[in-house]
Amino acid sequence: MRARRQALTARTALSAPWLAPTGGWRTDVTLGDMPKNAAYQLDNFFPESNRVRARYGSNIFASGLGATVQTIIPYSGASNKLFAAAGTKIFDITSGGVASSVVTGQTGARWSVQQYTNVGGSFLRLVNGLDTPLLYDGSTWSTTAITGTGLTANNLSVVVAYRSRLWFIEKSTTKIWYLATDAVSGAATAFPVGGSMKYGGVLVGMGVWTIPLQTGIQQCLVLMSSEGEILVYQGSDPTTASGFSLMGTFKVGHPLGYDRCFLNVGADLAIMTTDGIIPITKAVSLDRGATDLGAVTAGIAPTWLQTVSDQGTISDEWQLTGFARRRMAIVNLPETAGPYQYVMNTETGAWCRFYGLASTCWGTWQDRLFFGRADGNVCEAEVGSSDSGNPIDCLMVGAWQTFGDGISPKYPTMIGANLQEGAQTTFYLGVSADYSVTIPAALSNLLPTTKAAKWDVSLWDASYFAGTTLGKQYATATATGVSLAPVIRAVISGDSTSISEAGVIGGTVLYQKGQPV
Repeated sequence: MRARRQALTARTALSAPWLAPTGGWRTDVTLGDMPKNAAYQLDNFFPESNRVRARYGSNIFASGLGATVQTIIPYSGASNKLFAAAGTKIFDITSGGVASSVVTGQTGARWSVQQYTNVGGSFLRLVNGLDTPLLYDGSTWSTTAITGTGLTANNLSVVVAYRSRLWFIEKSTTKIWYLATDAVSGAATAFPVGGSMKYGGVLVGMGVWTIPLQTGIQQCLVLMSSEGEILVYQGSDPTTASGFSLMGTFKVGHPLGYDRCFLNVGADLAIMTTDGIIPITKAVSLDRGATDLGAVTAGIAPTWLQTVSDQGTISDEWQLTGFARRRMAIVNLPETAGPYQYVMNTETGAWCRFYGLASTCWGTWQDRLFFGRADGNVCEAEVGSSDSGNPIDCLMVGAWQTFGDGISPKYPTMIGANLQEGAQTTFYLGVSADYSVTIPAALSNLLPTTKAAKWDVSLWDASYFAGTTLGKQYATATATGVSLAPVIRAVISGDSTSISEAGVIGGTVLYQKGQPV
């Protein structure tokens, strides 16, 4: 009897590697069958092709806008400018600091913005469906008129440049308008499209799709209705039937973010809908019921559907934006969801979640990323190693693994991790068991004490750059379960100028294997 009891309680010491979840946050797979490079939770860690790394910090860039910031407005010309719209005003925030207003007396602050360059210079054309359209010529803001038979210019709500013309949507209608070739103001001509719409609704969004062909490329104008109907037009001359024609109509979920539901990614056009984010190349080739097969949100599909159910579709804070410098596509969620964004690596398609950035809108300028806040401030993101002085708290829970045995209990004793460590980063390591996450206790900080160098200021190889040192850390682990997952937490408490890296490469779990109960 004693020998039998010892056999039942005998444990075998084993080790097993775990991978950094470069495949990203996955909620579309069963917990017991997760890919080894997936994450059960990935908050403030961004998945790259060879590691996951903590997102960088954010700082208040411009202040004093006095109301919720609803639009970031970049301008590139002979001089580069950055503006932001809040309340009844537009502010020049190019130099940061306390903002100064350049346009006042407006009704709305959620603008549709299009830059356009012709022989007369580089212009910004702005419409919002409430106010007289605005024009900026690089130095002066004006209300240079847009006119048309039956048109009230204040009702123009979306503007897009397509094939050497500016095109507009008239709000709450199925009508678009276009200006003369290379014009930024003047007479506009109506082009009704309601007769081609099968599902009713009104037009809410417009974008441009570039199609690679063997003979070159072809641009198409894409219209989105409130009912999720896509209309694709080809041609450049709407004054003739043969010069501008309908290619087809297609059905997807209802759009999120109105005109901010589109994002150009290479030659494709991504569309943010209640069904997920759908590349137009998939939308035109799949039935709506099968669009999950082509959605870039497939990896987080259950979470996406639940978020849409919880937050609804009417908030104008939904926004899909890109930050090419960091290979990011960012989904801004409505404020009622909390300070969260869903973020995808545009190279790998891997997802994660950012939190701690209370944003109302996003924009890029000069390869820099900015977001507006409800408190009247504009912040720059992906800079420094804190959020305006507050620590960045990051959590990674890797894939749950049974290590080939879904019956026997495991007793982890130690976890090791290959880490990239910055001067202001503290790591915490642990192991969780059976789908219940336990946040690990603190490790001592084993990081270099040399202050991190400033990027583009210090000489390469002459200073220590945070994140260039790869080290290994170990921590004891106490848990019991059939399925185990590595847990890495990083807390970054740095300054506004130096980045403190927190990169995770992978590691090993040491555990004892018991006998099935």
